[in-house]
Amino acid sequence: MGRLAGVWGAIRVGTEEPAASPDISPLTAALAGVVVVGAPAGFEMPSTRSVPGRFAAASGLAAALRHAPSDAVGLAWLDTRSSDGDAIAAVAELWRRTGPCDAAVVAGPVTDAIKQVRDGRIVRNVDRDDLCVPVLPIVLRIATARDRLLAALDADHEPIAALAAARLGVRVVPRDRVLPGAVDTRPGG
Repeated sequence: MGRLAGVWGAIRVGTEEPAASPDISPLTAALAGVVVVGAPAGFEMPSTRSVPGRFAAASGLAAALRHAPSDAVGLAWLDTRSSDGDAIAAVAELWRRTGPCDAAVVAGPVTDAIKQVRDGRIVRNVDRDDLCVPVLPIVLRIATARDRLLAALDADHEPIAALAAARLGVRVVPRDRVLPGAVDTRPGG
């Protein structure tokens, strides 16, 4: 797979003590560059932008959006452990599937039984067909998403909730379509 032109990755590190330098060489090889949020002191690597400090998920994504280069067209917010080939393939597939939307997310199936409760009693099962568990990565079109998403993130919405609060058009892509080997674990799925 070649480089995704204009698409930058963003990861948040330093959530454990002590902060270690992440191996992001697979990301820098596949993407235009990587914003490393919470980078350890002295972290430098070609095709990266380091943002030192400690960040929660929402403030980390906001920092990544603010530090992405002005010519970047897309940003992929990845899990810290997501520098493997599967994650890179997922970013490429999400970017391809974003289409006219502002963003795309991977959706895993809801596998737990969901119940509606009233007055301490279960009143009904909740149908899971229209529910999903959004998981990273998130892919954003920076030009259309940056300002509205920053406002939602600055209001302390976590990243997935911020997409809805910002009223962005979000493409939801089933996990088994972007992550090789992912299996739909719902009964009959």
